[in-house]
Amino acid sequence: MRLKIKCRKVIGLLLVVSLSIGMFAGHNTYGTCVNPYEKILNELKTTKQSRAKDKSSYIISAKDNTSYNEIKEDYKNIVIRESESYNEKNNILLVSVNEEQAQALETEDGIIRVEKDFYVSASGRKTKVRKNKGIDSKVAWNLRMINADKVESTSDKKVKVAIIDSGIDGISGINVKARIDLTDKDGNRNPFMEDFTGHGTSVAGIISGNAGQNSVQGINSNVELYSAKVLDDKNVAPISRVVEAIYWAIEQKVDIINLSFGTKVYSRVLEQAIEKAYKENIILIAAAGNSGNEVEYPAAFRQVIAVGGIDAEGEISDNSVIAEGIELMAPGEMVKTVGAFGGVTVADGTSMATPHVTAIASVLLEKDYTVSNEFIRYLMNVSAKFMGIKGTGYGVVDLKYAIDNYDRIKRDYNNDKSEIKRSYNKEQLQTFDKDNLVEARWTQDKHGYLVQIAYDSNNVYLEDWEVNRIKIGATQIDDIFPSHYGQADDSSFLHGYKNYVANYIYLTHAAYEIYNDSYTKYLNGNTKVAGANVAAIKDRISRFPWSNYQNNTNWKKSLMVFGMALHVIGDAYAHRSFAKQNEGYVHIKHNTNWSISADNHSYYPERELGARTAINKAFKQYFDTGTTGTYKQFVHNNYTTYKLDQLYTFSKKTTESEGGSVTKDTTTLKNASYGD
Repeated sequence: MRLKIKCRKVIGLLLVVSLSIGMFAGHNTYGTCVNPYEKILNELKTTKQSRAKDKSSYIISAKDNTSYNEIKEDYKNIVIRESESYNEKNNILLVSVNEEQAQALETEDGIIRVEKDFYVSASGRKTKVRKNKGIDSKVAWNLRMINADKVESTSDKKVKVAIIDSGIDGISGINVKARIDLTDKDGNRNPFMEDFTGHGTSVAGIISGNAGQNSVQGINSNVELYSAKVLDDKNVAPISRVVEAIYWAIEQKVDIINLSFGTKVYSRVLEQAIEKAYKENIILIAAAGNSGNEVEYPAAFRQVIAVGGIDAEGEISDNSVIAEGIELMAPGEMVKTVGAFGGVTVADGTSMATPHVTAIASVLLEKDYTVSNEFIRYLMNVSAKFMGIKGTGYGVVDLKYAIDNYDRIKRDYNNDKSEIKRSYNKEQLQTFDKDNLVEARWTQDKHGYLVQIAYDSNNVYLEDWEVNRIKIGATQIDDIFPSHYGQADDSSFLHGYKNYVANYIYLTHAAYEIYNDSYTKYLNGNTKVAGANVAAIKDRISRFPWSNYQNNTNWKKSLMVFGMALHVIGDAYAHRSFAKQNEGYVHIKHNTNWSISADNHSYYPERELGARTAINKAFKQYFDTGTTGTYKQFVHNNYTTYKLDQLYTFSKKTTESEGGSVTKDTTTLKNASYGD
């Protein structure tokens, strides 16, 4: 590959001097232009592992596909991520080098730029609600404020919305058309519970709502959601991952991309991805940020609608940037949405304001799918209620006004696209009393507020940090103890294999004993559950990396072990389901064809409903009644198009060994069982 080092005029002068000296010496000497980084480049090409210290990830933008392939081959020793097809089309590579090596790479002729792969972070946090207050499920002040509570979609065609975030839990009751997990290197994670922080699930809940016992009303349930998981368990992601997700969304031919995160650092690679999406007529909407007086990237790019947040009283939220670059405002404080395990939670930040605008854009696009992203942007801007406050853009979005005045605004746009008139919407903003947004409910000492998980008429209330601990056990176990079925380090019993009923029940015993007796007494105890891999489970609990988590009281440890029990349930429905096909049943397995893979919860979606029902029953059993699990958590009427492997046999064996009986549920269990 040619080097792009350019000789300056001073080198030309030296060449003249060199030629003169050569004449006196009796021979010709020609000047050459040497790349000072040549030694470093050669080392990167030939050394399998760079000896350099302080290495970081850098993004390489190649000039064209030919250069991309040459770079990929020449520097294969430092490439740390094989680009997917959508990144290869855009000539993006990720390498691991230090700063000097990055500077050396930038001298290559086929490389446009080399850019450090810095991190973005989610623009939201959980609301700190008063102790002992739950969530009033009847209040949807945020939808009423923007006139989106009574607008219903009548379109047969669905707008495609990509949510680039922390993922969307499969058991949330939110329908996801397609998903990709860019944080999962080994492909172990179960999408039923992929969203560790709940951030992406909450964003999706505002857009579309969910179905279930404790359902949340969204703005537009008629959307097709495309989930790209880029944020990790700390709600951060390298820019390379975000860029990859944007290109994936473009390849999915989505109409809108929601970006509820930000960074103060400019990235040309990110801007290029944004520019390409915009040229594809995609509407881009991003969080302005939660602090300071500057809009963060990607919201700061001109192609993106930057969204700030307001509270129920119509005032700028404490968690919102106020800046000239903001385009629209939306509810961003104490917003009720979908929480962990399909429950209800309250969240805030411009992260939560952003999906309000995204959902409104999706409803407006349904009126005419042929219009440009520029028109939808114009329509929302001129329909907004102007706040009259510097740094709040065109004001608060108003869906009903935009729909009612759609034709008039469209005519004006076609006549003069350059002028945006603030005077369209003169209506007053409807406001609400913050103190009436939550309904007081006294709860048990150990359980507080924020997330409530319902089954039938019962609610379980948990504080945010408690749910977080359960999530650790339910989601991190894939990475800490992957299945590795049949191998020396086999931990498949934690992932729905073997007798999943017994393993689930035993894990609830373990959680119960850790809390009531102590972690040490549990490890020295001898509780048995027939059919459970007791010794192996106890070994994994003893080797769990507790030191990675602060203040590990017995209660906190017990919550994490209970999360492992929930993981067993979720994986049983993912890995042990047999689908009804023609006259028989076929095992739903892992498959390279995502459309028929076990991890695609949209494939035989009744599995997701069954998993959600079983998990909600597990919450009720453990927290409401205060007792350990039973086979009854698997007893429900959602086994219509699939069966679970040996559910009856496993339930009977485990229950009868403890002196119980499944007689009353025999018919239901047998109808739900395959192979009995």
